[in-house]
Amino acid sequence: MASSVFAQLVDPKEITWDSKSINLGVVNVSEGPKIAAFDFVNRSKIPLLIKQVTTECGCTAPQFPTKPILPGERAQIKATFQSSRVYGRFEKYLRVLGNFIGNQEISLSIKGTVNHDQKVPYTREESIIQNKKAGHFRLKSHFVLFGEMDKNEKRQFPIIYKNNGTYDLQLINIEKLPKSISWSGPTKPTKPGDSDTIFLTYDPSVSDDIWGFQNGRFILYTTDNFNPRKEIIYNASIKKDFSKLRKKELKKAPMASLSSNKVDLGKIKAGLKKSGTFTITNTGKTTLKVYHIKTDCSCTIIKNPKREIAPNSSSTFSVEFDSIFKKGIQSKPITIYTNSPNSSVITVQIKANVTDYMATDY
Repeated sequence: MASSVFAQLVDPKEITWDSKSINLGVVNVSEGPKIAAFDFVNRSKIPLLIKQVTTECGCTAPQFPTKPILPGERAQIKATFQSSRVYGRFEKYLRVLGNFIGNQEISLSIKGTVNHDQKVPYTREESIIQNKKAGHFRLKSHFVLFGEMDKNEKRQFPIIYKNNGTYDLQLINIEKLPKSISWSGPTKPTKPGDSDTIFLTYDPSVSDDIWGFQNGRFILYTTDNFNPRKEIIYNASIKKDFSKLRKKELKKAPMASLSSNKVDLGKIKAGLKKSGTFTITNTGKTTLKVYHIKTDCSCTIIKNPKREIAPNSSSTFSVEFDSIFKKGIQSKPITIYTNSPNSSVITVQIKANVTDYMATDY
C-alpha cells in the first residue's frame, strides 16, 4: 500500500492539528524526560504516510506512526525531551516529512524553561565549599542563550555579575570567544556589594559557515582570588527569516523541491567509500541559492556542490560516504540552507549498512 500512497500527494493544509506548538512550562531536570504529544487529523481524501520526523537537537527524540493514516483518521506524533543538557529557555523544532505536495514540510515546536534543580539542599559545610568554588565574582547565570536568529541579525545579551566579596573585583579579559561574538564591559573595578554588566553581541553574518545550531564555551578572567576563571556556555540557532516578505515577493521567490530526503547506499564493507546522489529542483521564478551545506560527520562529503540553481532547473548533488571506523546501520544527516521560503532548511539522511571485512553476506 505504501507505493500507492506515495503516488498520491497530500496538501499539508488539510492536516489539522490540536496544536503545532506545545509549551512544557518549567522542566525540572530531576523529574527526567518530558513528552509532548502532537495530535492531528487527516482531513484530506488521500492516505497520509509520514516518511520521517527530524529534529534540530539530540535532546529531542520523535516517535511517529509508520502506517498510512487514512482520511478522517486521528493520529499522534510524540517528542521526548531530555533536559539534562539544555539550560534556561528553549524552543526546539520538529520537521514532519510525508507524501506532501511539492515536498513541503510541517513544522512543530516544543518550548519551555529548564530548571537544573537540586533535590537535596546543601549542608552548611557544603555551602562553604561551594561558595569558595564559585568565588566572589558571582555570575547571575553561566549560560548565554541568544535564541533563534536571522542570519543578518545582530543580538545583544547581558551577563550580570555581583561582587560578593570584601575587596574590589574587575574583569580582566574574555578568551576563547568565536569571531562572531564581541563584548564590552565596565572599565573600572566593581566595589563590594555592587553589580555590573558585561554585554555580548552576536553577529552571525561575519562568516558564511555560521548556520543552524551553534554552541560553545568561553572564559571570563577576573581578579577573583578564589576562582578567577568563569566558564560561560552559549548557544544560538541561525537561519534565514522570510516572515517579512510580502505576497509579491513570495510569488517571485525560488522554490526548492527535493527528489528524496534519503540516500540509501545499502551495504558497504568497513573501510570502503561509496557514493550516491540526490536532486534539488528550483520550481520558483528566481535563482535558488545554496548558502551553506552542513554535515555532522567528516565521513560524509558533498563533492563540487552547485551553489546556484536557475528557475525551472535542477542540480544533482553527489555525496560520498567513508565507512572507515564505522560499523552497523549508519544514518548521517546533511543540512542545506537556501534562500527558498518553502524549504530554507533541507535535510537529507545518508544511510548505509557497514559490514565487517569478513562478512560473508556481502
